[in-house]
Amino acid sequence: IGVTSPEEKLDVEGNLRVESTSSNGTYVSIRNGATNGRAYRIGSNFVSGAGELAIYDDTVGAERMRITSQGAIEASTTGNLVQLTDILK
Repeated sequence: IGVTSPEEKLDVEGNLRVESTSSNGTYVSIRNGATNGRAYRIGSNFVSGAGELAIYDDTVGAERMRITSQGAIEASTTGNLVQLTDILK
């Protein structure tokens, strides 16, 4: 879109906007179907519905990272989110 010689199937030069008014949130899916590939969703308001920006691992059904609407950064390797400030103490 807006590119004379695209290098990928979708190649956007300039700004890109993904917007939805769905109460289920808005996200972009990134999926790799190769052996050991993973599927992720990155988006807003689709995990907890509380205005977060989240990275969700669809391969194992677990949220991996969240920036809350208050700006706190939370991360997880086990499925239980922990605030980054708690990890650094």
